[in-house]
Amino acid sequence: MAIGISSCQTETTADKPISFTLDSLVDSTALMVSDSVEVLIYPIDTVVLQDINGDKINDTVFINEPSIIEAELTCRDEVCNTKFVFANSTIPSFSHEQALGGVLANAGDLDDDGICEIYFVPDWFTSNWTGLNIYSLKQNKWISLGQGSIRRDTPEMESDLYTPYGKRILKHKGYFEILENVMDEDGNEKLVPKKFYFNK
Repeated sequence: MAIGISSCQTETTADKPISFTLDSLVDSTALMVSDSVEVLIYPIDTVVLQDINGDKINDTVFINEPSIIEAELTCRDEVCNTKFVFANSTIPSFSHEQALGGVLANAGDLDDDGICEIYFVPDWFTSNWTGLNIYSLKQNKWISLGQGSIRRDTPEMESDLYTPYGKRILKHKGYFEILENVMDEDGNEKLVPKKFYFNK
């Protein structure tokens, strides 16, 4: 049975993560300031994650997407680096390679240290296969706590195989699970829990 989330956030639950885009400042591709000066303006989304560090203040993060060369399905920085910068300067920024932006949300306190983990599901040029990545703030640095292979959450697909991201993260005593999409040797696809253990 899954365990509830502790006080690092106010109203969010593992099954109902609060994460919504307040404003999209520019398009999904880089813009040029003028025809003569190639100054790139990178796409930025602003996302509220609720309270991450337990200070009772909602935390806001700016998602800086990479500039893409759409005709070539590549990024100008060659690694397609998406960067996350927090409005609260005491929370360090971090980045995720091979991502064209994506979904960032509060996952709750999965390892019972009083600080919420966050999850990131990257967008990409093609395919509805992606990864659900769990990040944890440890000693003032974001580290990867776990990753699972999943299909993108597609609302029009009424199937367990397209389970919403937040509902794929299940917290238990001493560990959490990510429900992965797995193909068996006969080509049948199903959701399989992938366990991640932690020490307090």
